[in-house]
Amino acid sequence: MVCPAPVPRLIQKPDFQSTLIIQIPRKLSGILYKYRSKSNSFIHLYKKSMVKSALVVIDLQEDFLPPNGSLAVKDGRSIVSGIVALLNLYKYAWSFIAATHDWHPSNHILFASQHGVEPFSEVELNHPLGAEDGAGKTLTRKFTVWPDHCVQGTLGAMLDPQFNKAFQSLQSRVLTANTKKGYLQDREYYLCLSDCWQTHHTELEGLLREAGISHVVLVGIAYDFCVLHSALDFVRCGFTTYVVSDLSRPVYPENNAETEKAYSDAGVVVVKSVQDLPDELFES
Repeated sequence: MVCPAPVPRLIQKPDFQSTLIIQIPRKLSGILYKYRSKSNSFIHLYKKSMVKSALVVIDLQEDFLPPNGSLAVKDGRSIVSGIVALLNLYKYAWSFIAATHDWHPSNHILFASQHGVEPFSEVELNHPLGAEDGAGKTLTRKFTVWPDHCVQGTLGAMLDPQFNKAFQSLQSRVLTANTKKGYLQDREYYLCLSDCWQTHHTELEGLLREAGISHVVLVGIAYDFCVLHSALDFVRCGFTTYVVSDLSRPVYPENNAETEKAYSDAGVVVVKSVQDLPDELFES
């Protein structure tokens, strides 16, 4: 006859050992739950402290605005009041506000008048520094050429007066930057951090990094050119990037699907209105 295996002590003495083994994990789980809840709160506070956001207003200049701009974008003037409202620091706790603007010499290479062709034509241009490909040929790219616009010192290059007045009033209250781009004759600047060839850089990226900025929100003109390419460049440089579509206007609205795909593919978050932005951007 085979004797049965000994019964484990845990079952033999349930009044003490089983109670001890069952109750301790329950107590520990309660402690761990409370700790985890506090830990999550600490993580949330830590994340808040890490978020420093900047508003970047792209090219809100007279030559891009109806009714008199030489390169006026349809309904461009309609976004000005909404952008000015974003400058309310009591409502939006920006850590940094930047205004960019084209500042072209009169003979800029992307003016159609310099090539004897109609505005909005395409021309092929050489790399401004003569960089070559692997076969020893000078790199080239096709660019759209434009009507003369935002020429240095002209009224068309000035920021919209309503916006400019509000922007200037913030100088002593928040870090700001007035970033000129496109002042080198031989290259285009759809990007506000660098030229289109990534060879010359404005001061803006350095100023944002010095201020500890992690997130940027872009508004302005044009949704499918300078706002788009600047947003893509911000992502490339490691910034979490948002674009508010209600506060931007395109040159070619019929191409919006393609434009929005370019934003999405690059990881830019496009929101319709300011109310759709995450609260953490404005929590000081």
